Amino acid sequence: AGVQTPTPRKRKKQSLKMGHGGTLDSAASGVLVVGVGNGTKMLSTMLAGSKKYVAVGELGKATDTLDATGSVILEKDFEHITRLDIEDKLKAFTGNIMQVPPLYSALKRDGQRLSVLLKKGHKVEAKPARPVTVYNLTLQEFKPPLFTLDIECGGGFYVRSLVDDLGKG
Repeated sequence: AGVQTPTPRKRKKQSLKMGHGGTLDSAASGVLVVGVGNGTKMLSTMLAGSKKYVAVGELGKATDTLDATGSVILEKDFEHITRLDIEDKLKAFTGNIMQVPPLYSALKRDGQRLSVLLKKGHKVEAKPARPVTVYNLTLQEFKPPLFTLDIECGGGFYVRSLVDDLGKG
């Protein structure tokens, strides 16, 4: 007698492909584009255009994560900063610029997110600056210590890095 196959009519499992078009910061809100099945092949085409953000920054404070969720690591006087000062600085961040991604990000080293490595106490080096495009950058509101930016940019752009760079500039 031959060897019986335990389930002769067993089908191959069909897997459903899924993918997403980027990672939102944990404190951010917005739309995350998800592709399912053949839709995963269209993600790069769908995300090729510009993205728009509204960001609120706070003058006089810097945090380890470059956002409101982090621990304050530096405080400075900001009363001398005017709306015109910020508007002048914004001009330097429009067009094709080089930007250093934040350490607390979804970028990976050895298969693990940098933010996870940092939270585990590992030493993490900054990734090199990379080219990003800012199509439009305007100051919408200025009510010290808070200010609101309207940003239109290409992929790979980090709003947190922009706000940090503004503070350092």
